Amino acid sequence: MALQMSNQGMKKFSVPVLLVAIFAGSIVTVATTEFYSTLSVNLGWVNLAKAVMHNQPKQELLEQAKTQFNLIEYNLSEASYRGLGTVELWNHQPNAAVEMWRAGDVSADWLLAMGKTRYAADDLNGALTYLMGAEALAEDRSDEARIYAGIVCQRTYANPHILSEDAQEYCRRFFSRQSGNLIVNGSFESSSVSGWQLSLSGQKENLIYEFDHDRGQPAPSIVMSFRNSQHSMGLLQWINLLPGTTIRFGAWLRVEASTPEFEARVLHIQYQRRGKSPGNSLLTMSNNTTEWTYFEREFRLPDDADGRVTLLPVLAKGEGKVWIDEVTVTVVDKPQ
Repeated sequence: MALQMSNQGMKKFSVPVLLVAIFAGSIVTVATTEFYSTLSVNLGWVNLAKAVMHNQPKQELLEQAKTQFNLIEYNLSEASYRGLGTVELWNHQPNAAVEMWRAGDVSADWLLAMGKTRYAADDLNGALTYLMGAEALAEDRSDEARIYAGIVCQRTYANPHILSEDAQEYCRRFFSRQSGNLIVNGSFESSSVSGWQLSLSGQKENLIYEFDHDRGQPAPSIVMSFRNSQHSMGLLQWINLLPGTTIRFGAWLRVEASTPEFEARVLHIQYQRRGKSPGNSLLTMSNNTTEWTYFEREFRLPDDADGRVTLLPVLAKGEGKVWIDEVTVTVVDKPQ
């Protein structure tokens, strides 16, 4: 009888106990899987970092990183896909990298941030590949990614061979879509100054910029307010060109001088030569107020220049306002 009751007890309690045991075991299994997955991904990044510390990435370390990122194939995290795509990047397979990032729904924000980080580290090819991925994967951030990618194309214009073939092709298409214009965000259509830098020889608060959605060629345009600075200031972009290259630099400008001391140098160009930074402008406007006017000039970079050319649609000081729109730089002639 006791034995019978024991069997009944087992029948009565075995199912709940078994379920609890299975559930507890599942938690342990999931926790263990997550632990090993995270550990493996972290080790993958360690090996990846070691691999790319050298001029030529160590293939064996790249393969180890790939194995670690791919350890638990049925449970790949976004971090795993980030790593797998990055391995493809260092294997000179940018298209495969983008596909891997797409497969893992990798955040375009992460790709954009990585592109900026690689750019800051002077890894222009890596930066451009991350930015190409961000542009391909993000609808809401594609303009920002495209502008930053265009900056990389500007920096490598004189020596595109430092980029992969895919990256070179991207830059060719980028400038072709702009009808050969080497300026990025030259029409300010997105109402941002992405791609532009402030030339600050004076105090930052002496130059205020905003967007005019009613004026432009066509609108919008950017309007810069100069506040009685004794130092010339403006917005700039710089491009690497081969010495001996001739460019055509153009922009639409509208000027309002507030004081007789206001001075605006139009289409100012600076370059590097023998450790110095000579520069010149198309013309200088003093105490002028003009409606929209298109200005254009040609400039040949001297044969002994180092290639970096800085371009400012206007460089001004004093008190006044300047509207800028449709800034273009195209190559007229370049050395063979």
